[in-house]
Amino acid sequence: MTALAGRTRIKTEYGNVSSTTTIKRSGCEIIDANTGYLTSGSIHIQAQSYIPKLSGKAIDILYKVFNFGKLKSNWDGNHANVPTEDVIRRAVSFLTLGDESDLPIYFTAPGPNGEIVLEYKNEKNTAEVFFEENTFSEMFLYEDKKMVYSGEVQMNKLIDHLSTD
Repeated sequence: MTALAGRTRIKTEYGNVSSTTTIKRSGCEIIDANTGYLTSGSIHIQAQSYIPKLSGKAIDILYKVFNFGKLKSNWDGNHANVPTEDVIRRAVSFLTLGDESDLPIYFTAPGPNGEIVLEYKNEKNTAEVFFEENTFSEMFLYEDKKMVYSGEVQMNKLIDHLSTD
C-alpha cells in the first residue's frame, strides 16, 4: 500500500482505522492499495491525512514548549540559551507523534544549552527525550530508578518501554 504507507488514520462510519489496515464491508475491499482511494460501489473518496486530536496533557505540554521560544537570553541568570525554532519544531513533532501513540507525557523543560526535554512516565517506567541544536536527539529509559537504555531516539523502543507495567 504505497499510497497510504504513512501513519494516516481514516475516519469511517465505524470509527478510525489505520491506513495500513484493509477495510472490508460486505466482503469487498474498499481500500484500493494502488491509488490510495477509498472505493465503495461507484463512489470514490480520496483519503486525507489524519490530524490527531491531542490529549489534554499533551496540549498543556505543547503550550509550554511553544512558550520556551519566548524566553529571553540568560533566562536562568546563568547565561542560558533560548531553544531555537528547529529544536521547538522537533520537540513538538515528537510530542504529537507520541501522543498519537498514547505515550504518557509527564513533564517538559528547557535546558541551559537551548535544549528541550520531554519526560514520559507510567506506573514504574520513565523516559527522557532530549532535543538539542545541531546534534541528534537522545533518549534515556529507566525502570524504576535504574537506567536501562541510553542512546538515539527510537520510537518503537519508547512505546514498548512505556506500554509495559
